[in-house]
Amino acid sequence: GGALRAPLPRAAALFALAMRDRVDAVRAVCEAAPGIQKVRGPHGITLMRHARAGEAARVEEYLTSLGGADEREPDLGLEESAAGLYVGVYSAGSARFEVKASRMGGIELLREGGSARRMNRVGEHRFSPVGSPQVEVAFVVEGGRAREFAVVRGVELLRAGRVSLD
Repeated sequence: GGALRAPLPRAAALFALAMRDRVDAVRAVCEAAPGIQKVRGPHGITLMRHARAGEAARVEEYLTSLGGADEREPDLGLEESAAGLYVGVYSAGSARFEVKASRMGGIELLREGGSARRMNRVGEHRFSPVGSPQVEVAFVVEGGRAREFAVVRGVELLRAGRVSLD
């Protein structure tokens, strides 16, 4: 399986401890919950990256000894010219979504009233929101354009159809 997302606020404390170089506390949590070093925290950022941001050398050393604290999410990349295939406005009932080209490359998915999430390409017409590799957004493409997408996490959670091209 892929990296997990940590429930908040309990896990947010772990990431704060890592940034503050509280190695004994981080060690205690990791020993009590084996594998937790693989959990992603706020914004999908790894525990190791939090330690690095806080210049927490002791926590970095400990996490390195455990392994798995800085695993990257799969991303096959998406050429800029291919992003246009998905760009547009989609709706599912009263919910509206916008897919747009990301300034960081690839595409972003924005739910109206929310914030944009960059998408990692994980397969043909399949993406995963950064920080949520267990979620898949699968586009149905016909005639050179995506006409709808489905959000899946084990089961289909939502299906949205295209309502406009931009």
